[in-house]
Amino acid sequence: MSLFRRRSKLTAFRLCQCSLSLSVFLFSADAAAMELAFIDLTVFDRNIEKNVSNIESSDFVPRATLFYSNTFGNTKFLAEFAANSNHSHFGRFKLGWDLDSTNTIWVGRTHNPSNYWRDQYHHGGWLQPSINRPAIAEFEVPGGIIPAHSTGLLYEGGATVGNQRGWAYIASYGYTATLDSNGLELPNIIDTERNRHNASLAFKLSYRFEALAGGNEIGILGSNNHITDRDNAIIENEQSLFGAFFNWHFSDLHIISELYFIENNLVNFSSVINGTDEFVNGYIMADYGLNDDWSVYSRLENTKNEEGSLYLGRFLNFVTKRNLLGIRYSINRSQMLKLEIEDSEIFAGDQYQQLSLQWSYVYP
Repeated sequence: MSLFRRRSKLTAFRLCQCSLSLSVFLFSADAAAMELAFIDLTVFDRNIEKNVSNIESSDFVPRATLFYSNTFGNTKFLAEFAANSNHSHFGRFKLGWDLDSTNTIWVGRTHNPSNYWRDQYHHGGWLQPSINRPAIAEFEVPGGIIPAHSTGLLYEGGATVGNQRGWAYIASYGYTATLDSNGLELPNIIDTERNRHNASLAFKLSYRFEALAGGNEIGILGSNNHITDRDNAIIENEQSLFGAFFNWHFSDLHIISELYFIENNLVNFSSVINGTDEFVNGYIMADYGLNDDWSVYSRLENTKNEEGSLYLGRFLNFVTKRNLLGIRYSINRSQMLKLEIEDSEIFAGDQYQQLSLQWSYVYP
């Protein structure tokens, strides 16, 4: 397979053109509004030592994300639209009301708050310090194993609302992803025919030691997800997740880490358990700033007790182990260049070394 295929180039060009055109058209002079367009162009090449599932050896992945938010008195609106060569969707689409200066309630499609990396960096490669997300923090469409979205209600309180110092808390309740042969599918923004079992309850509780977003913070998080299996009309997965996270800056060194315990119960609608599995997943990432423009980083990911998991058997490409080393260069305020090498293993048993290069851009 050619690394730079003509079709991928054309797709990337169209995505970039579409994103910039829409951003110029939609972005207003309203001081209360925030409008951003993100473009990511990522290329990777793999040296596969063991290939059981026939994963791709190389590819070129273009992606564009449009973000818009606005405030009208005590009312807020936020929308985030992500597109790549295979799939386009609204990552978030929600309407909120400020109950007071430290409490806000949202309705619509929101991010599930039970993952710190995902809730911190959202969509857009320019926002996050590495090219590849930790496997446990991946969104549904690229193959994530934990529902990342729900449609319903989300409550934010404390330091979360104003990016202040102190206790921060988020809780959400709504209907969540379903499972089919392609993995987890996003919940519809409006779905009058959804299965009543696919509900999700999630939370994040933390303490912020600084009055800045992304500053020093520790906390716990968790979720309970009922995931309907669309390939088997009588089966659902009652998934429970509990974890803890740590985000800290030591001068030029930044450490971020999460540890999760995940339990899956495959249950039929008569409440008969057909199978149960439990596993632990975690990562630790160190990011060191050499100067204002250059940074180096490394991340270790691992999964324990995953062998024989009936649930992970539906996600053969889930990365169970990864050792990653990367370097990041800030070209200017709007552009970022990252280069990574990694040694990884997926649930199917494939082992490979991967080289990834990404150019990311934010407008304006």
